Amino acid sequence: QIAQGRESWIVSSSGKDVPGCGTKVSAACASIGYVLQKAPPTSRIMVDGSNTTYTYNVCGFKKPIIWTKSVTIVGILGVPRIGCPWHHESNHLWKFYPDDPQRMISFENIRIQNGRMTVNGRLGLTNATLYNTAIWTDDGCEKFEFEISNVLVERGLDWHGTEATMGPRSPVGSYIECEEIRGSMSSSLFEDVIMEIDAIWYGDLTVTNSNFSKKLAQETGVGGLNITLPWTHGRLEIRNCIFENQVHFEPIYSAVNIESAALRVESRTFTMGRNDVSDVNVTVIDSIFRHNERAISISRTFKHVNIAWCKFHDNFVMHAAAAIRLAISALVVTVKHCEFMNNAAGFNRHQAIPGNFEFDGDQVQITNERINGVISLVGKGGAIRIHKGRVLLHNCTFINNTARLLGGSVFVDRLGEVVMADSYFQNSDSGLIAMQGDILYSSGLVRISNITFDVNVADNHVSILRHGGTHWSMDVTQIYFKCPIGHRLSTVNATSHKIANGEGLLRSHKLDQLYYYCETCNNNQYSLDRGSIRYAVTGNESRPSNVVDIFKVLSSWLYDHHPSFGHSIRWPMSSINFPHILDDIFAL
Repeated sequence: QIAQGRESWIVSSSGKDVPGCGTKVSAACASIGYVLQKAPPTSRIMVDGSNTTYTYNVCGFKKPIIWTKSVTIVGILGVPRIGCPWHHESNHLWKFYPDDPQRMISFENIRIQNGRMTVNGRLGLTNATLYNTAIWTDDGCEKFEFEISNVLVERGLDWHGTEATMGPRSPVGSYIECEEIRGSMSSSLFEDVIMEIDAIWYGDLTVTNSNFSKKLAQETGVGGLNITLPWTHGRLEIRNCIFENQVHFEPIYSAVNIESAALRVESRTFTMGRNDVSDVNVTVIDSIFRHNERAISISRTFKHVNIAWCKFHDNFVMHAAAAIRLAISALVVTVKHCEFMNNAAGFNRHQAIPGNFEFDGDQVQITNERINGVISLVGKGGAIRIHKGRVLLHNCTFINNTARLLGGSVFVDRLGEVVMADSYFQNSDSGLIAMQGDILYSSGLVRISNITFDVNVADNHVSILRHGGTHWSMDVTQIYFKCPIGHRLSTVNATSHKIANGEGLLRSHKLDQLYYYCETCNNNQYSLDRGSIRYAVTGNESRPSNVVDIFKVLSSWLYDHHPSFGHSIRWPMSSINFPHILDDIFAL
């Protein structure tokens, strides 16, 4: 009970702010503000938490307490509450402006509530709760360091019993912008809040074993983490985290959500004299994204982006890319060992609101004081949309993903490139079929090696794989394609020729266009098995003029069908000539 030396102080709800207070619980000071005025640098303030209904008032309504020295505030005999007694957008708890960059303000075993704390320095939070409380930095912040461990950050009800308002930069949405930011968040839970971090010149951020979720039925924006990294000197690592239920409650915001996501990462677009090549790396590993209005959005310029061993389940968006939206320039973007299930782009989860928010086919009619017009639901890339950049997609599984328009699993734009290897795709069996490219739609560059396309449901006029790009923009070296029972596989491809100066006519297995359809069998034909094709290219194409040695097609159950290669092939793969004993049954 004795505070050791004058570097330790005790504050209690039963104490008094008198000279000499704070040496023990029975002679404690009454307020944290009084101790902050008296305590020397590096003081330790121990706050009595035995009175569970009492709030230690450190609330400055429009005028916060300003503190410049290092201090540690620790809860004893329970978890004390400090802050403002009720929530208001103008509540300020304190501003920490250290007069020495090494000084730090830290909290342990404390509940901080109903206000904003501004920290232009070093911050530590351990075994703490932030209730209706935001972390901000002021303009001119040069260096911010933080360590958040085992912390609950939540948005709740204000004094009057109504839910506290929140936007990306509101009193309960943390906004940290500084020239240099170093920090870590571990083993923490963030509910109904947005952590927005903007590092201008240097950023080194690590997030591990944390959960970003929503539970309140009110508009709180989309995004557990919004991260902006500098052009150079930056790193972000997210490991073993969960992002769930990050959605817009108001349907209007969903209809205009083009790039917001549960995890949104972008880089600054200017160099200001720095190197022209980015050295910023982003890693997302061993994490789960479920029931979000878009899971991940990454844009602008990075060196390496690595997304591995993650699960993307039941994410949705009204426009494009329910799981991952990529619009980046990077040396390497890798998505590997990931699972994509039940993601949907271009579909709506909201109910129509007569006279305010109504559906008309693929369009939404919005009429209110802020927006008056019609918005078309884009619906491209049920799981992944690659706006631009080169993406390596390895050892991934795609099951039951769909899009309203194009690319049920993957959509590749003209400026995008995807290298797909050792992956499995299965289209949706829910009856929701894309207009074209029910699994893959591309107008960019595509490389396919050892890929399985397993088609559960097919429509005669809807392509399962559809690519149309520049010359030799499609390179398929190994593919296994299966159509449903009673269907045959039809292929359209062009072209395998090219004229080169000084070399003449060249031939290659590379294509400009490639379409795969699963069509119902013609009259007098039927499949007793799933229509399928195994296609592999062998040989070494060391120079553009080399001719591929072998085209190998394996299909053990075909009879009297000999595949050929050339321009605009239509190849029925699952037609079977039945034995003579069945001729009468299947005759016209």
